[in-house]
Amino acid sequence: MTDAKDKSVPASMYLRGEHTADDRYSLLQIYGSKRLNGQREYYANRLHEFKVNSDLTFTLGLGLTGLGTILAALGAVLVGFQQIYDWERQSALYEDAKRGLKQINDNLFLDENNPPNEWKDELINTVKTTESILQTETDQWGQPAFDTTPQSLDDFIRSYTKQRTLTDEQRKKIDDLMTQVRKIVEAKDGG
Repeated sequence: MTDAKDKSVPASMYLRGEHTADDRYSLLQIYGSKRLNGQREYYANRLHEFKVNSDLTFTLGLGLTGLGTILAALGAVLVGFQQIYDWERQSALYEDAKRGLKQINDNLFLDENNPPNEWKDELINTVKTTESILQTETDQWGQPAFDTTPQSLDDFIRSYTKQRTLTDEQRKKIDDLMTQVRKIVEAKDGG
C-alpha cells in the first residue's frame, strides 16, 4: 500500500506476470489509442468549453456592468457565475492535463519493428504516467481516480475487443490480463 501523500502507483498495479512482446505491444497500442487519446480529446473539448465560457462571462459581465444600475445587477450575476464555476481554474487544470497527455502521446514509441525492451517498460511507464496525470486532475475534485478506474478499464477493454477482429488466442490473452488486473485491484482494496 502506498503512502497517501505519494500519488505514484507501483508499476505492479498495471502489469503482472510475464507477457510476450506482442502482448505488451498490443496492450500499449490499445492503451495509447483508447485511454490516452480518449482522455486527451476529452480534456481538449472541455478546455475549449471552459475557455469560451470564461471569456464570454467575463466579457459580458464587464460590458453589462458599464451600462448602468439595472444592467450592473445582471453583470454581477454573470460575474458571479464566473466565480461560482471558476472556469478559469478549471481551464488551467484541464490545460495542464491536456499538455501532459499530449507530451506522453508525442513520446509514445510504437515502432513494432524495433520494440524497446519488448514493450514492457514502455507500457508500464505510459500507463503509470498517464494515470498519475489523470489522478492529479481528479484529486482536485475529491474523487480518487482508483474508485472508478477498474470498471472503466473493463468497459474499455470490452468495447475495444468487440470492435476488433481478434483470434481466440488474442482474446484469451486479454482475458488473462484483465483477470490479473482485477486480482491486483482486489488485493489493493483488501478484498
